[in-house]
Amino acid sequence: MITGEVKIKITGVQIMGEEQDVTVMEAQGDYRKTEDGCVIEYIEKPAEGMEVRNRIVMNSENTVISKSGAVESEMVFIPGKESTVEYKTPFGVIDMTIGCEKVIVDEKEYACEITILYDLCSGAQLVAHCNTRIETEII
Repeated sequence: MITGEVKIKITGVQIMGEEQDVTVMEAQGDYRKTEDGCVIEYIEKPAEGMEVRNRIVMNSENTVISKSGAVESEMVFIPGKESTVEYKTPFGVIDMTIGCEKVIVDEKEYACEITILYDLCSGAQLVAHCNTRIETEII
C-alpha cells in the first residue's frame, strides 16, 4: 500500500448550450493506493463557515466521488452507463442523472490524473455536458 499527502487540482468544465462554465479548485489531501484501487480524501471550503469533505475512490470498475458536510452526494461514474444522484444542498435536494461516456485514469509513481466525461441531466432534460479533470501529486 502506498500512502501520502497530495496536492489536488480539479478542473470542471460544464457546457450548457452555447455557454461554458469553468471552475478550478485546489486543495491538499490524503492519498492511499491499495491492490483494489486508490482513495483520495480532502476538505474544501466553498464559502465562509462551510466545509465539504470529499472522497474519490477509483478502481477497475468505476470512480465514485462522495461529498459530505455542507452538501452531500455520491456520484458514480461507470463508462457507458447511467447512474442517479441526490445532490443535497442547504437549499434543497436536486435529483440528477449521470450518463458517463468515459473515465480515463493515468497513474504514475507519484501522480495521478483522472478525466471524466459525462452528461448531467435533471429529469429528462440535459443540464450540461461535463468534463472533470482531477490531478494529484504526492508531496
